[in-house]
Amino acid sequence: MLNITIKPLAHSDLVGIWQYTYHKWDSNQADTYLLELDSAIKGLAESPFIGKAIDEISPNMRLHPHNQHIIIYTVRDTAIDIVRILHKRMDITLHKIK
Repeated sequence: MLNITIKPLAHSDLVGIWQYTYHKWDSNQADTYLLELDSAIKGLAESPFIGKAIDEISPNMRLHPHNQHIIIYTVRDTAIDIVRILHKRMDITLHKIK
């Protein structure tokens, strides 16, 4: 299993996802959804090439859908870098990825 690095923009995305879910539903739902995202990220560390390559957006970049979000990440020799976690309806080409 590779190490996992959560990049600053992805961390901000997670905070925003938690806050949105908390305000829309409640803290239990927000916590549950973030635990599900965490589990999906750990799954990527075990099978890093399961995500679709999006080299046309950025070299070595991959994406993997999870529920309502898309996890955008890169794979290195010893780690995966979680770059962004965006809602599936967002156009990822319009958002800062690196």
